[in-house]
Amino acid sequence: MYLKDKNKVSPFLAALYIILLSLFLHFSYVAALENSAKKIRVAIFPFNDMQAKSLDTGISSILKAGLSGYEFIDTVPVEIIKQEIYEIKPSSVWTKREGGADSAGIIWRIEPNVIEEVRKKVPADYSVYGDLKRFGKTWTVVVYIMKERETGIRKSFIINSSKEEEIPQGIIETSREIAEWLRGENVVSEAEEVMRKYSGGLYTHSAALEKIKNLSGYYSGSVPLHALLLELYLVRKDRYGEKVLAESLKIIDIYDPLNDDDTRYLLSRNIDPFETAADIYETRGDWENAISTRHSAEKIFPYSTERQMEMLGKDYYFYAISLEKNGDNAAAEENYGNAMFYLKSSSEYYQNAKDSYDILRKKRRSTN
Repeated sequence: MYLKDKNKVSPFLAALYIILLSLFLHFSYVAALENSAKKIRVAIFPFNDMQAKSLDTGISSILKAGLSGYEFIDTVPVEIIKQEIYEIKPSSVWTKREGGADSAGIIWRIEPNVIEEVRKKVPADYSVYGDLKRFGKTWTVVVYIMKERETGIRKSFIINSSKEEEIPQGIIETSREIAEWLRGENVVSEAEEVMRKYSGGLYTHSAALEKIKNLSGYYSGSVPLHALLLELYLVRKDRYGEKVLAESLKIIDIYDPLNDDDTRYLLSRNIDPFETAADIYETRGDWENAISTRHSAEKIFPYSTERQMEMLGKDYYFYAISLEKNGDNAAAEENYGNAMFYLKSSSEYYQNAKDSYDILRKKRRSTN
């Protein structure tokens, strides 16, 4: 792959043999997606060897071997992909003179426009390609995934190693990550189809709810799946109040603010688990949890800032009232002050909080 000495076995190839053998053991532990879910067709392209200025099929072969062990994934043979690539106009032609002899070569670089051309003849739900690079002593493999009918990169994975022979193991581990990600994508696609049928009147609420619940069981760490489940519970919030709170807290627990895909999904469905949970706590008079939840939203889901400020002010105000009723004037005074910090001075609640704050402060000073 990288070594030019034909009398030596590349560390990459030596490791490759070991890795491919280990796949037989790996397949024994692969859990298949539910039988009802459609298979995902994945086209794995040769990788761009940036140093050799050629296409590398070693990486794609390992990825294909790793992904082929999952029942819900159907991989397109690399040979078919290569045949279609070579029918496309090459990216460039190079020539050089070395040792008194001229040499030349043709370069096909796998890029999104090439992926699109190949997909016209070889349909696939997802296409995998990438680059192999070397910076000093560090080898880097970047894996890109594109989705059908999309022109941008949907997901990427990076493998770094200071040793060439460690690359195959990194690729195998990445194939597992890719499979897990694809499984989530597949389940979410099926769940979204259920929601479309529910919206179109083809499923009753109870039928749609049951199907989404079953699907979420296959991929419990999926924010989109729990968002869809929460969306259905919210349709009948009076009946499913506890479920609404539980799903909201579940999403908050698994939500990663650094995961742009999850954030975009929540915003696209108009789902705010922090607002939903806080609203239920407020209905119950559980002001401490309501305040805590809204403060969390301030830090990691700041997409309704003005409303959060207003509601925090009100939560602190009502919390202060409850503390005052229980005779904890010191804590009440403090929380009236908190309420004033978040409320607009033009707000009715601000004036009420200020009046109560002034009364408690005056009472405290008179007793000191």
